[in-house]
Amino acid sequence: MNSIDQLIARCVFALTCGSLVATCVIPVKLLIHNNTKADVVVTVKERGGRIEAIEIPEKEEELVPFLVDAEYRIASGRNSWRYRIDALDTRPIGESRYRRKWATDIWVLKLQLNEGGQIYLLSEDQIAPTTSFSAQPNGFPLSPL
Repeated sequence: MNSIDQLIARCVFALTCGSLVATCVIPVKLLIHNNTKADVVVTVKERGGRIEAIEIPEKEEELVPFLVDAEYRIASGRNSWRYRIDALDTRPIGESRYRRKWATDIWVLKLQLNEGGQIYLLSEDQIAPTTSFSAQPNGFPLSPL
């Protein structure tokens, strides 16, 4: 594991424990590809009450903030799915095959939302939409509650 992988792994551990060290702040975004047959709205509700809604048109993708202690909901037509991100194993962020650098200081995890609300983690080299998923790390695919 190289030094950047080690740094990211430590940041993920700090995030998971809820004690983020100021020197370890590496913003992480989720690039969600909407592989459903309808437009969706991803709602991120932070613990402090702030709400952000991101629209993702059918077969498109958008960046969504990754916050461990937030509540995530995805609404589409008649469907509304809720997810527990706080219980998610965040170690894949530290694995270089699952993340890519989007900008100078932003790491991105590529996800694909499928019909039924399942969310798959895509490796860096996978192109969405796909029906062939690499081995999913612990906690993936993420299923709605």
